[in-house]
Amino acid sequence: MKKNFSYDDIGDSIIISNKADNEKVKRNFMFDSLILSMTNSGKIVGLEIQDFSNFLKESGVNESVLDSIENVVLEVVEKKELVLIKFIITSHGKEQVIPVTRLPIQMIPN
Repeated sequence: MKKNFSYDDIGDSIIISNKADNEKVKRNFMFDSLILSMTNSGKIVGLEIQDFSNFLKESGVNESVLDSIENVVLEVVEKKELVLIKFIITSHGKEQVIPVTRLPIQMIPN
């Protein structure tokens, strides 16, 4: 199984990707300590979270998961007029769903 995340303990940042091999990142958007990577078609294929241990603490997750991250999966779900971004972190054999943000979808007329 291909590893889809990278945690930098010195910089305290994590990069999570769900990019397929044939997809290319065209743009990055920064929101505070979050960076979203998007393809030309607007698909979110990556997320970087800076100051990750603090992000976990603010999300109610014990930072001890950093010592034993087994897997991290990025999920982007479109629901009605929102895009929900969350990730699932597996540590010590347990999964925790951590919401990142909810962004409104603005429909652009053709």
